[in-house]
Amino acid sequence: MIKLSFSGQRIVIVGMARSGIGAAKLIKRLGGKVLVSDQKTKDELMEAVSHLEAQGIETETGHHRRAETEKWDLAVVSPGVSANHPLLRDFTMRAIPVWSELELATRALRCPWVGITGSNGKTTTTVMTGAIFREDGRRTEVAGNIGRALSELALDLPTKAIVVVEVSSFQLEFSPSVKPAAAAFLNLTPDHLDRHGTMEAYRTAKSRLLANQDSNDFFVANFDDPYVRELAQYARAQVIPFGFNLNRGVTLRNGDIVFHDGTTCREVMAVRDLPLPGRHNLANAMAAIGICCSMGVAPDIAGQALRKLSPIEHRLELVRELREVKYYNDSKATNVDATITALQSFSGPILLIAGGRGKGGTFEALRPYLRHAVRALFVIGESAEQLESELSDLVPTVRAAFLREAVEKAHSLARAGDVVLLSPACASFDQFRNYEERGRVFKTIVSELQ
Repeated sequence: MIKLSFSGQRIVIVGMARSGIGAAKLIKRLGGKVLVSDQKTKDELMEAVSHLEAQGIETETGHHRRAETEKWDLAVVSPGVSANHPLLRDFTMRAIPVWSELELATRALRCPWVGITGSNGKTTTTVMTGAIFREDGRRTEVAGNIGRALSELALDLPTKAIVVVEVSSFQLEFSPSVKPAAAAFLNLTPDHLDRHGTMEAYRTAKSRLLANQDSNDFFVANFDDPYVRELAQYARAQVIPFGFNLNRGVTLRNGDIVFHDGTTCREVMAVRDLPLPGRHNLANAMAAIGICCSMGVAPDIAGQALRKLSPIEHRLELVRELREVKYYNDSKATNVDATITALQSFSGPILLIAGGRGKGGTFEALRPYLRHAVRALFVIGESAEQLESELSDLVPTVRAAFLREAVEKAHSLARAGDVVLLSPACASFDQFRNYEERGRVFKTIVSELQ
């Protein structure tokens, strides 16, 4: 049974990206009259405009005049729209409720859902969790920041399905009633400070994923992260810890990953059988195991699924080996900690390509890792000057106008045994639509190298 109806209501959606389009289609199916408003020009949004208008959904581009002046029963905002946007402040002054697309979609869902958040590792953990549920024979979809917008799926899933949702802090800013059956909090490190302003505001946004859980739900918490471990003390859900040296939950014993439910300790798989390398992927796997086993999946089924995993696009993805030089696409590394994880994953000399749109912090934390692992640094995008200023005293640094120039210069300097690594430590929005486009462009450039 559908949980909500918008019959007779007028709803404005701010932002014409994937989540905005999904939200518009969902609201129309639920009887609402929708306007999708975006400041970008119609030429920039031609594909989206054509798609929406073909379905009878109104749009405005290049401004928010109708959004600002007309009467609305509800506003739904895309994740890219800051809480400080003047239009959102105007909605608040006019007492218009503001929801995220996540809030809208989860209200429409008829099946349980899992929310996965954290500064790093969300996408990989989401993929792992979906794979385990599918191995157990459950109808499973993944959505959110990965795959389709959740609102595209909400009305079409049966009650026995399960949805695994990658959840960002942006999506949680206007999500007052979200209540996942299981929530995983992977870690918390400085990120998106350009948006949230302070670490405390960032923490608060992330923590909204847990706010409405109760004793029937599960909170899968990284006990190796001090903030997440502290947060678990206040959780109303059943806490399932994971970490590298614990007495219960998901942890390691004699080279195996095990699940200890407080009574029985059961082996999931050998650490050596996890096909994705790195300590960070081991932590991601433990989080996925914690989610699935707490929701009834047998530990041996979880192990079977994880042994079958393939490398994930844009996350330490080997693109090509040319003249004994390996080229890796880690475009998903949109913050400093993700790039540190990448640098720790290789033993050979690294030619690092970094840069893009910074997030309000510094790159100082990269210094010890550059000193020990990086032979040359190639900087691009809006943050190139800052990267050069903060890091060029450690390693030879080359500034490039665009990604192609950086790749070609790295290629010309690479020697047998080197790794050329795109791991930007920055968002992509200065030169690309998203990190996926940046990664695909990198792969195309590398494939054309002679």
